[in-house]
Amino acid sequence: MLAVGDKQMIIAGEVWLAVSSIDGSSGVQVVTTENGQKWVWGQAGWERYEVKIDVAPFSPEVIAVLEKNGLSIAPEDLCLWEGTEGATVQCLTLNPENVPALKQTLSKLNNTIGWLDTWSVRDKKPGKYPTLGSYEAMLKNKPLQLAMDVGMVWHPDSVLSTAGVFRPASEWEIDGVRVGNNALIDTSQLGMEIVDWTEAQQEGGYIRMLGGAQMKQVLEPIEGMIVNGQQVFRVVFKMSNEFDKSSETLGDKDGDGKNDYGVLMPDATYEIPENARSWNQLMNWVGNVAQVIGRNPKTAVVDSFYNYIEFTAGGEMVFNKEIMDRMAEGTEFFDAEPQ
Repeated sequence: MLAVGDKQMIIAGEVWLAVSSIDGSSGVQVVTTENGQKWVWGQAGWERYEVKIDVAPFSPEVIAVLEKNGLSIAPEDLCLWEGTEGATVQCLTLNPENVPALKQTLSKLNNTIGWLDTWSVRDKKPGKYPTLGSYEAMLKNKPLQLAMDVGMVWHPDSVLSTAGVFRPASEWEIDGVRVGNNALIDTSQLGMEIVDWTEAQQEGGYIRMLGGAQMKQVLEPIEGMIVNGQQVFRVVFKMSNEFDKSSETLGDKDGDGKNDYGVLMPDATYEIPENARSWNQLMNWVGNVAQVIGRNPKTAVVDSFYNYIEFTAGGEMVFNKEIMDRMAEGTEFFDAEPQ
């Protein structure tokens, strides 16, 4: 630091800067120059002063409420993206182990999809596991399965939005790397992620069910779980809702802006936890669909276009106002205030 007339100066690179103040409260001397920049003395001379600010994404009170209701809050559980008009939207990973009813629902849905893959599409004869019960017993007794033996549903862009095709988990890619036949899938660990529809559209690959519900299956590595030198993965269900209150309301027959089938639309201007009641309804409704599939899986999830499957109601009414009103009751997954 040099005195030049009545001013103190620093030389940063080849630039002379006049000092306006010096602050040593942080344990190091931080020099603020007249142009508003902050500098500290380092091994390479004067260096720009950078402050690392650790700010919790939610208050401790909010985190406690979310964790109580099955939401696992950790930095790796949060993803941020820019929504409409620059709004920041948060995505939360739901911990199904904390919500037994949800774990059971997802397990049923996943097991049914996998079991259908064991049937021969061409001649309609049972495959390795002739009944859903035998398939579920196999999973219970031996949850670690080779990736090549675990069927997952993938949605090609070239087919109907409700249709998908089976692909072995071994063919999935993570960060551009194929998982491979010898990878292990722990079928006893399920993941669940609620994703804003704006982000879901950017990802692609979602299968449209009914009522605006969108589902996608992906694989994620289980941190710290290596068996015989092989990384272990789990299947993660990603759920989204393609409609919100800013969308044209589906099924609004009388023009009052409300869905006449009782479907609750999330408000895109709120963050995901603030749409708790609409997500409760969607989760409850997915459970209802899983029950329909369980009662008659061969017709509820049907073979379509030879190699594709299509998610349908299977002849059972799973989508009307009475059912959706019932699905909106209770706080099974989230604490919810009436919306």
